[in-house]
Amino acid sequence: MKKLMIAAAAALCATVGMSEGVSSQNIVGYQYKALTTMKNNWMCNNFVPCGGTTNTITLADIKPSAGFKDSTISFLAPEGPVMAIDDPEYGEIDATYVYVANAALTEAGVAGWYTQYDYDEGCYYPKNDVIIPFGQGMTVYASGSEVGTDGLTFSGIVYDKAVPLKITSMQNNWFGNCSPVAITLGDITVSSGFKDSSLSFLAPEGPVKTIDDPEYGEIDATYVYVANAALTEAGVAGWYTQYDYDEGCYYPKNDELVPAGIGFTVYASGTEIGESIVIPAAN
Repeated sequence: MKKLMIAAAAALCATVGMSEGVSSQNIVGYQYKALTTMKNNWMCNNFVPCGGTTNTITLADIKPSAGFKDSTISFLAPEGPVMAIDDPEYGEIDATYVYVANAALTEAGVAGWYTQYDYDEGCYYPKNDVIIPFGQGMTVYASGSEVGTDGLTFSGIVYDKAVPLKITSMQNNWFGNCSPVAITLGDITVSSGFKDSSLSFLAPEGPVKTIDDPEYGEIDATYVYVANAALTEAGVAGWYTQYDYDEGCYYPKNDELVPAGIGFTVYASGTEIGESIVIPAAN
């Protein structure tokens, strides 16, 4: 049975507990994502705001553990790991943020998230209101002392509908399993025009990780979706490694585990901008 830290909420998200259950609009919960590497900890948000009218959260909704002091959150650009943003004070800067728990240590007198640049300058401009679309991928770079002991907590309402994540770039579309429960690769479906694009899981040192395949040895963890089972040697619709797809689709990978909150990227073909992959509703 899939497990999730959840609690029934009457009206507010004031207190959450831990139990097993299925999602509904009146279930809230939280999920802790530990830092496991000093490089890229790829993740995404799993919840929607309590009492909110949209699926977006803000940076203020992401709560770091007490020891999370020198690590950073970075948002991601199609052409590479870190996105640039236009800042009214500094111009274009990296969308990388540091958390300051003690307001007295900031020039603004506000606890929370600041751009890396502003943090280095004294923390004048809090960025707690930066919007994070549901399902958008991000990465956390950890300091050495914070690996294995610290992390981030995401909380809010469990979204009880399937979530289409729309492809907007031919390069990296940074997404994640925004369901707060583990799913399999086969649980992820695609829109009808998604034919040549691929989904890749991510390694700490760079965009694509490798897996050990019993047939081919070590290959990239990159998968292609085949909707028509008749086009595969296995006679099974679903996801195949890119390598196997090129060889004829002998070994479906629909049972590959996709942990809650794990980040990945989708590389799109030129004709598939606007198509989607679909994360199932939590259950």
